[in-house]
Amino acid sequence: MLKGTTNEERIWNFLTCKGLNSFAVAGLMGNLYAESGLQPNNLQNSYERSLGMTDAEYTAAVDNGSYSNFIKDSAGYGLAQWTYWSRKQNLLNYVKKAGKSIGDLEAQLCFLWQELQGYSALMKTLRNAKSVREASTAVLLQYERPANQGESVQAARASYGQRYYDKYAKTEKEETSMSTKITTGAQLAEKAINVAKNYKTLYVMGCFGAPMNAANKVRYTKNHSYNKDATRTKMINAASADTFGFDCVCLIKGLLWGWCGDTSKTYGGAGYAINGVPDIGADTMITKCKDISTDFSRIEVGEVVWMQGHIGIYVGGGLAVECTPKWANKVQITACNCSKSGYNTRNWTKHGKLPYISYTGKYESVNGGTTTVKPSEPSQPTNTTGNFKVGDIVEFTGTKHYANANAAIGPACKPGKAKVTATYKGKHPYHLVAVSGGGSTVYGWVDAADIETETASTPAQPKPSTSGTSETVYTVVRGDTLSSIAAKYGTTYQVLAQYNGIANPNIISVGQKIRIPGTAAPKKSIDEIAREVIDGKWGNGADRKNRLTAAGYDYAAVQSRVNKLL
Repeated sequence: MLKGTTNEERIWNFLTCKGLNSFAVAGLMGNLYAESGLQPNNLQNSYERSLGMTDAEYTAAVDNGSYSNFIKDSAGYGLAQWTYWSRKQNLLNYVKKAGKSIGDLEAQLCFLWQELQGYSALMKTLRNAKSVREASTAVLLQYERPANQGESVQAARASYGQRYYDKYAKTEKEETSMSTKITTGAQLAEKAINVAKNYKTLYVMGCFGAPMNAANKVRYTKNHSYNKDATRTKMINAASADTFGFDCVCLIKGLLWGWCGDTSKTYGGAGYAINGVPDIGADTMITKCKDISTDFSRIEVGEVVWMQGHIGIYVGGGLAVECTPKWANKVQITACNCSKSGYNTRNWTKHGKLPYISYTGKYESVNGGTTTVKPSEPSQPTNTTGNFKVGDIVEFTGTKHYANANAAIGPACKPGKAKVTATYKGKHPYHLVAVSGGGSTVYGWVDAADIETETASTPAQPKPSTSGTSETVYTVVRGDTLSSIAAKYGTTYQVLAQYNGIANPNIISVGQKIRIPGTAAPKKSIDEIAREVIDGKWGNGADRKNRLTAAGYDYAAVQSRVNKLL
């Protein structure tokens, strides 16, 4: 039996138990995500339309025998989007022998593992992988072998794998990445941003990073009069066990004491009063600082910012990280003594350098230059009021769809463009069907909060657009970092930061345009496009012609090559 509550957890645990290291597992999973969104019943979108069947309907028809063309229909199916007839035959034979559905996750994983054993060179690479990128590229080139195997595709799949590595890997490197002793202001700022963006947090007085498990809930609802307040106690008791408690000064102390976000440790990995950092309050901490100033036109990343009874961390670009019950009751990113669109503003009184870490002496102004960027946080929906109607083309930003409007459990699917086909007054009030080329695999009922107007967000599968021939303009999507974008285009985050005037490379926003110097959007070869046409990725008839022409390809040349390949 597979261990885990989600497909990604189950897949990670299955592959890990097979003896693969974390790099290999992540690289393999990144490719599976690119192929199917980790959905074992995923039917290639173009065949959903041509066959007139959803993922679930196709799977059921294969299982009950009413659809007999599974072997030779050339439709990609399952976790790895098995397409070639002999591989689909082997998959079908395997699940029948196991007495399982063709869409059963465990059966497909077992078949996948069996199939991988026939790729000896690939398995050798996976067993000895030293990075996610190495493993991911090996799987792409030796196992999946899509029509487009270019650098941009390699980088994208590696980035998907890196997300799983960052989330699940338990290597020594990962265990120490957050707990490594902070020695510089830049490191303190980086880790504060990480906490604000990537962890569930709650304002809990006197707490320096403890996970809100049962024992800690008892401890912190009794340790301070502030936490004993009925409203605060209720909030603490309602928090999930993967939520970490902080207050303003305890956030700073917790990070300096080695907090690493480990839910298995009493204080999330923090060690009380270590690394020469005393257990002091906010008003005392500012008095210990060096170069204390009220001039916010000259401040360095990693300095603390202070007002009576409250303290935070300046992270650059006119932004600070603070833990406060104000606004959101958590660790949050706010504008520091200036106005910034999308941020609450805190007017701090003083700032200064902590004596426990070092600083570079490089200063900036909170109002200076190019500091209007936002962190890569999930974008908020622009229309969640129930005003969508049948026929609307929308952006689906969620990750699940449901069989009915009141279903409790739904399978995973990819975000992107979709069409509203029905509405209902239920928990999941809108029925969406993915739009061709929109990047999504949604086909079912979804939450109102997970859809936006078409112009409100960017599709989850980013595609760079060119501006002239000298540069590419890339649109930031959820999960992007400047480093990951740089990797896609063979450059460095320093180059992109300088070229785009980004003061703090740790902070970019969903929807932000990043200019890539000296590049142009890659154009696929006629052979690559022809193979995609054969796989059904460009539609049929006039639709195919229009789409190919709009994409800048010679339709006649592509069709000629298709005829030769068939």
